Amino acid sequence: MPDSENQSNSNSAQKDHSLVIGLQQLGSIFSHYFVLNQDGKIIQADPSLTAMLGGTLPQDFRNCFNVLVQSELKSLHFWQLVSQVGKPVFLQLIPEKLGINLEGHFISAAKGHELVFLGGQKKGEITTDFKEQKYRRILANMHLGILEVDLEDNILYANQSFCDMSGYEEAELLGKNAGQFLLSGSSSRIIRSKSRLRKAGISDAYEIEVKDRKGTGRYWLVSGAPNYNNKGVHIGSIGIHLDITDQKKLESELISARELAEASARVKEDFLMNMSHEIRTPMHVITGMSELLGKTHLQEQQRFYLGNIRHAADNMLALMNDILDLSKMEAGKLNLENIPFEVRKVLQRMENVMQHKAEEKGLGLFLAINSSGIAPVLMGDSHRLNQILYNLISNAIKFTERGEIRVTCRLEKELGQLQVLEFSVADTGVGMDKSFLGSLFEKFSQEHQSTSRTAGGTGLGMNICKELLDLMGGEIEVKSEKGKGTAVTFRIPFLKGDVAIQTVGRQWGEESAVFKGLRVLLVDDNELNRLVASTLLENLGAIIEEAENGEEAVNKFLLETPDLVLMDIRMAVMDGLEASREIRRRAGNSVPIIALTAHAMKSEIDKFMEAGMNAYLPKPFREEQLVSVVSACLAGRSSPAIESEFEPATSNAALWDLEKLRELCRGNEEFLQKMLRLFLEQTPLRIKDMQKAFADKNWKTVSDTAHKMKPSLDNLGINALRETVRNLEKATEFTPEKNKDHLAYFKIILEKVLEDLKGSLK
Repeated sequence: MPDSENQSNSNSAQKDHSLVIGLQQLGSIFSHYFVLNQDGKIIQADPSLTAMLGGTLPQDFRNCFNVLVQSELKSLHFWQLVSQVGKPVFLQLIPEKLGINLEGHFISAAKGHELVFLGGQKKGEITTDFKEQKYRRILANMHLGILEVDLEDNILYANQSFCDMSGYEEAELLGKNAGQFLLSGSSSRIIRSKSRLRKAGISDAYEIEVKDRKGTGRYWLVSGAPNYNNKGVHIGSIGIHLDITDQKKLESELISARELAEASARVKEDFLMNMSHEIRTPMHVITGMSELLGKTHLQEQQRFYLGNIRHAADNMLALMNDILDLSKMEAGKLNLENIPFEVRKVLQRMENVMQHKAEEKGLGLFLAINSSGIAPVLMGDSHRLNQILYNLISNAIKFTERGEIRVTCRLEKELGQLQVLEFSVADTGVGMDKSFLGSLFEKFSQEHQSTSRTAGGTGLGMNICKELLDLMGGEIEVKSEKGKGTAVTFRIPFLKGDVAIQTVGRQWGEESAVFKGLRVLLVDDNELNRLVASTLLENLGAIIEEAENGEEAVNKFLLETPDLVLMDIRMAVMDGLEASREIRRRAGNSVPIIALTAHAMKSEIDKFMEAGMNAYLPKPFREEQLVSVVSACLAGRSSPAIESEFEPATSNAALWDLEKLRELCRGNEEFLQKMLRLFLEQTPLRIKDMQKAFADKNWKTVSDTAHKMKPSLDNLGINALRETVRNLEKATEFTPEKNKDHLAYFKIILEKVLEDLKGSLK
């Protein structure tokens, strides 16, 4: 025999000998023990247990014992018992009529392939009663009340903590029915239902309302479980109680605070709506009259005064719009346009507007556009881009006493049909401490409390810029040094647009021509508002009929049906919404109704549409806005005023095309709608999956997800992603930086498609 084999057998013999010696030692502590091999056979047992088993060791453990596991007696094999190692177990000898039961636990043997059962502790060792008392003391120190009841819910034991919680002495509790003595009504019914669960061997936790001995209401958290004797027989229930009255009071206070906060938010929205109405109404008169006055023959000094009036009105509107924008962003109701624009024109208009402000302080304002590579037409929200630039340049001028402000724009990178533009506004002003930069984008944030008095402003500008950039998928960073100026850089992704799109649409002359001879019913309870609107309309050639309230408007409409109704919303006698409903009920939908509103909240705009109105014009409005909205309504087109703030217009031809999907559906519109809904539901989840996989650098999941999405993108004609989805499908072949670009472009395009496709659902 080889030496290695001899050595192996020698080691095995030594282990077997060690196991035997170890069991003999355990026999001096435990009255019963036996050894199971991995086949479930009892291979060794103490003499007294061997005698119980009939003098010979059985072939299968399951023929000898039932094991109590989770309140049920089962016959378990070796591999099932492995999971019970170290846990207390209860064995019942088969047949049960012998009445022989063992309590103990299994351990792994030295050889590693056997289990050893140890049970029946002798006198002199730590007893079960001692351990039970130990655990009870631990629970008492944790201020947990213990209550034991029998099968009829009569109290058998209550520890001191439970007595303290309830206010009763133990002697007063023993023998009483827990449900009847401590509880009443619904709480008593809860206890009865829990008792049924315990009899079924089920444990759970629940909250219950009780009254202590003094009648004070308390709340307890109860963890209840079945209670068994040392033979495994169910004898009642045991509950561990924790007083959570203080926590429940705090919870109630938090709920009240939340309800108060929600009510406060509603009051805030109502306040903003009313404020908007009250401010916009006189502002409409100021701007309208200024516009009309500007068309008359004026001296140079008069034009200067008029320019200052317009400038002050614009500042007032900008402040009000900041507050309303902030409210809409908090409510998640601010939507973005996706219309064609030229970035050079946006920047040049901004330069023209801000130049005089800079000159008033003796500052230089310089614009540098590196147009190399920038598409002639981009798709996006030029109004919000203008708002961001206005805030940043205004801040730069405000906090710069000498020197200059430089505004730059360049193409940072291009990803297929997506271009990421980088804008920068740098000044030579007072700068900021580094400690303040961390809170720069917080609401109402100003470096010094005196700022609002010395420089003006609300501290909302930077917060709004950050919120807008987040909505637009952009980012912003600020570098500043005290006394050396500030540089703000932000980046925004835009889709490339079609040059032809920019020239589509009717010219001003063509649009204004529709007013010649147009019969307009103008409804407004403010005489000055009617004067402004009627003057604008008459100058365009319209014929005006006026009404001071909704009731008068309905009567005049029915007497002589006009071609168009311009309807104010808030009026005495009958408001604009009720008047519109009445007109629609009695005269149908043939005549467009346009809301003239000082309300700018989306929830209010929705109410206008539900009342049967076709569009709205927010006060104050300009002549070109009036012309654009009215001409669109008369032509049966959607109103650009509504689209500009709440329902973004999208050049869907550049993003998606349902023609292929319609061919697949063979005219089944219901199936087409179902496909669109599935796409709208599943796509956001798939994007999240890809983002998570990218973060985990799990390129295979990125690839698999792209592969799954590819057919849907092709069927919906999302050609802008045709190449990108295939690049993501080959994610393992690209660098992380390249995959990041692909994924960023993929996400931005899909989010625009999803937003636009919602309008195709019926």
